[in-house]
Amino acid sequence: MQDNDPYVPLEVPINSISKEKIWEWSLVLSSVFIEHKVLSQGIQLNIYVRDKDFKRAVLEILEYERENRTVETGNKFVVPRHNMEASLWILFCLFIFHLITVNSRFPFLDLGCADSWAIYKGEWWRLITALTLHENIPHVISNIFWEGIFIYFLLIYIPPAMAWFLILLSGILGNLLNFYYHSLNHISLGFSTCVFGTLGIGIGFRSLSQVKDIGLYIMCGLGLLAMLGMGTKGVDVSSHVFGLLCGFLIGIFNRIIIPKKFRNRSFCFWCICFLIVFISWLMAGIYGHDYITTQ
Repeated sequence: MQDNDPYVPLEVPINSISKEKIWEWSLVLSSVFIEHKVLSQGIQLNIYVRDKDFKRAVLEILEYERENRTVETGNKFVVPRHNMEASLWILFCLFIFHLITVNSRFPFLDLGCADSWAIYKGEWWRLITALTLHENIPHVISNIFWEGIFIYFLLIYIPPAMAWFLILLSGILGNLLNFYYHSLNHISLGFSTCVFGTLGIGIGFRSLSQVKDIGLYIMCGLGLLAMLGMGTKGVDVSSHVFGLLCGFLIGIFNRIIIPKKFRNRSFCFWCICFLIVFISWLMAGIYGHDYITTQ
């Protein structure tokens, strides 16, 4: 039976395509669910895609190469293409919000922490509000410090607004997995899920451009997780693990999560991030219940 949609060789106007680059592109195509095959032609490798996907595949490869062209610096130290000003303001606001929560009569911690029983009862907003809460000054300073380091390097590859949207998404999904993992009497809070989500996004995003080193990147991420996220009494290790995992998957599949035509809409991303946090706290204030003191 004849195939009505045959495979055709992928032809990209780029010189000196190595085998590593072919496998790199294969991973890029996989991340956007474009069906393809990698076949050998003598000593050369080439990618074959369905005829109907040919144009889209070429555009995805060219866009990927354009995005990564400015960050290939060999052994030179690289600096972010985007400034850190907005990120520093966000981290500063996180610290100020902690001071407000610990000195306010409003029960921020009771209404906003990731109380599994309350989430089970329908208070989904706790998955978000818990990310903005911290137990004490050392807790918030530690998270701000490490987030500052991880976001600095993440901004080499991703614009600030898009980066913070993905970071927030990794924290929410990490808290959701943590909720399903623990029993209903589990309580957690802190931005650390997003901190490890940031690390995971960077690893996943960079793995796309260094396929042969993907194992090394994963091992580095697990090493940092072991060093920073374990071994201390009271640390919610599972939230760190789930944050790292969700961040890694988001980094790999970022082209599916955010289509190309939306990636440079910074204002939209900032608005979405603000509304998610604002509406979550609004819901907590209006509909939240203090299950901790009533249990």
